Amino acid sequence: MKEKKLISLTSMLIILIVGFSQTNSTVSGYVLDSATGEALIGAYVYELNSNKAATTNVYGFYSLTLPSDSIKLFTSYIGYSSQTVSFNLVQDISRTFDLNSSLELSEAVVESSQSEPIQNRTQMSSLELAADKIEIMDIVYKYCRAIDRLDRELLESVFHDDSIHHHGEYKGPSKQFCDFAFDILSTMEHTQHLVGNILIEVKDNIAWSESYWQAYHRMAKGKSYKDQGGFIADHNPEIDEDVFVSGRYIDKLEKRNGEWKIIKRQGVHDWVRFEPASDKGWREGPGPSPGRGDRSDPAYERD
Repeated sequence: MKEKKLISLTSMLIILIVGFSQTNSTVSGYVLDSATGEALIGAYVYELNSNKAATTNVYGFYSLTLPSDSIKLFTSYIGYSSQTVSFNLVQDISRTFDLNSSLELSEAVVESSQSEPIQNRTQMSSLELAADKIEIMDIVYKYCRAIDRLDRELLESVFHDDSIHHHGEYKGPSKQFCDFAFDILSTMEHTQHLVGNILIEVKDNIAWSESYWQAYHRMAKGKSYKDQGGFIADHNPEIDEDVFVSGRYIDKLEKRNGEWKIIKRQGVHDWVRFEPASDKGWREGPGPSPGRGDRSDPAYERD
């Protein structure tokens, strides 16, 4: 009798283990532009039966773990025709979506359950928010390139005409900050601005962002910055110095005519460190030369 109970319990345990292992499966893949094959970042992949969703990463990749059952995947991206596919998910599979660009927008009439129109609006809202944040991040990146390459046209392009600026010793219009910054940076042998964490809050056509950054400056022997004020005034003109600064860009942005730009910037310096300059491993021996502070830098090549 005990042996029969043991066999029954063992059988039930095996059934439960097998059943549990087959409960969920993963569907993953990429969302791409059908014409160019480029990854679509922030594309929305939604499973209509389970109400589970995912967005693609910087490689256009998505992954959803779902109940092993009949599923219905809806995929959409701003400016592209959406796709819906249905199939039985019985094991982990790969499913790539190739979306077609949609140049013309037409009115869509949804005739289904009452929840679908709200659901569709939520999907578009999420996609638009993701697109806004990507565009705002790009503005911060453009600013850093413009500063390091002394690219005035690019630097002015990230600010609205009426933008105001407070960074270091400078307070005034952002356009005049370009003169202030370039007058100082053009005297330095090399600079590099790196961006880290970026936190963005969007409300309608207004956004606020906080971008952490670190910057490197090579200040040459024989050059004095006493009249400039700020941290650079502490440079010792008797030696070459490597100066490291860490801080944050606190930005207010506004979307005008469909384009985000900065309308107010506060530059915050959190710490500064001066060190005697060292070229070891930089300008010695074979290898690529340091980046150039103008549009002759390799970043502008399009060959």
